Amino acid sequence: DEPGAWLALGRALMAAGRPAAARQSFERAAQLLPSRAAPRILIGHTYELERRYDEAQLAYEQACGSSPNEARPERVLGARLLRWGRAAEAVPHLARAVELDPSSASTWNALAVAQFHAGDGTAALETIARAAAALESSGLEPARDLALGRAALLVRFARYEEALALYDAVVAREPGFAPAHVGRALVLHEIGRCEAARAALDGAARTGEIRYALAGDSFLRALNRDFRGKDKPTNVLSFPDGTPGARGDGALAFETCAAEARAQGKSLDAHLAHL
Repeated sequence: DEPGAWLALGRALMAAGRPAAARQSFERAAQLLPSRAAPRILIGHTYELERRYDEAQLAYEQACGSSPNEARPERVLGARLLRWGRAAEAVPHLARAVELDPSSASTWNALAVAQFHAGDGTAALETIARAAAALESSGLEPARDLALGRAALLVRFARYEEALALYDAVVAREPGFAPAHVGRALVLHEIGRCEAARAALDGAARTGEIRYALAGDSFLRALNRDFRGKDKPTNVLSFPDGTPGARGDGALAFETCAAEARAQGKSLDAHLAHL
């Protein structure tokens, strides 16, 4: 009757690739902790692993009901709906999550992204502005993730100079933060400053966090042929260098990635970040 033991067992079973057995352990923990969201969230995770998304959603909704004043289950449900391409449904859950926990920059960002994909870009920009105000009023410095979220939205509105200013500010504060360098590179490429974009990617590489080349389909086709025996382009290739903890080198095919982004209804920067 120790719920912590049931949760630990369930996590071990999940790690062993046995989601159905894990779910039984989490369900027992949920019986012992009727007012806690965590076991029901984990039940939802087991259904997701089995691609049973309707049942996963139900489990997340039950988690919200069991802990109505906790931000986490609302955040999890909203994030899942957004991931599943149901942005309009995600908005109220993420809005509730930031109401319950206004100190979470990542939740504010997720809400803005959901609003944008639900067709309300103006509300998305307003959300980022509200987030900065909420964090400042709580005595917290607006997080870099918030700045990057606003920059990404500005790119979608083709407000490149404003986005570039935000990326520049993050790089100035944290020169070792590779995603800001990559964001700068993508914006610079959009406005035709290709040499500056290349220099920004070099800056990302110097951080040691990322060593990827953004190349053409013909280059990726040659690599794919020479190293994998497949004479066709592909979106991304990576080459581990054998150093423990290192990510090695890699290459991304610009044309293929751009086509995939269009087909999936994503921005190119979002698709490259995912890859």
